[in-house]
Amino acid sequence: MRLLLATTTAATGALRGTGCALGMPTHFNPVGCVEISEVVEKIETTDHNNNVDKCFLFCNAKAGMDYFGVSGSTCWCGHFYRGAEVARGKESVVCDARCPGRPKETCGGEAAANVYRMIECVHGVEGEKRKQQEEEAYAKAKRQHLLDAFVLHDGMTCGQDEEAKIQVHGSETLVGSEDECKLACWDAYKCGGFTYDRDMSRCIFLFDTLSGERKEGRTNACYTKQVGGVNLRKVAKRVEQEAIDNVTRAALRD
Repeated sequence: MRLLLATTTAATGALRGTGCALGMPTHFNPVGCVEISEVVEKIETTDHNNNVDKCFLFCNAKAGMDYFGVSGSTCWCGHFYRGAEVARGKESVVCDARCPGRPKETCGGEAAANVYRMIECVHGVEGEKRKQQEEEAYAKAKRQHLLDAFVLHDGMTCGQDEEAKIQVHGSETLVGSEDECKLACWDAYKCGGFTYDRDMSRCIFLFDTLSGERKEGRTNACYTKQVGGVNLRKVAKRVEQEAIDNVTRAALRD
């Protein structure tokens, strides 16, 4: 899952001809092609002339909505979502449906959606700067929250049941840091954790970290993902408020 507490990337998209209305999102950033597992506080509509702009118009008037997605004739809005972002190079295969109301645009696929994050309007250079600082602080705090969601069992592997292994982004293993393995596992809905080998800087992804015999070893570590009972809306709001508070304190010091 990337509680896909999702990060926003790529260039800002804007609805053509839309003015700046205080308190109402007027822009959106593409997140990417995402295999959605859950949308928190979801509002959905069907439009046989669906396209990205029409879905944005539907969602930006809904209070508390931060994301929207298009999949064929379906348009949904949500405060938060969980799902796996499709790897670069595979988007055109997974999100291959054309928008019925604008065939030049892509509207998700059979099991995925093109997801966008809505951005509130800001005024002037200082407003743009503050908004950027808040976005960066929020992304940093959100990333740290995801990293902290794993419980470490140091000095041992997770259970070594071969049938418990799972592929994340097409592979059962990843060569990288422990944090990179955490973020990759969080993106995958079925990933329950991983064994990390510090000598090889490699992790093995698992559906069940308790299945099978554990092996002790000084360079081994077992990480288990903790998601049960998490109130996603409260988490998002808390992280967002912490990010804003940090930016405000920094501005006062300056």
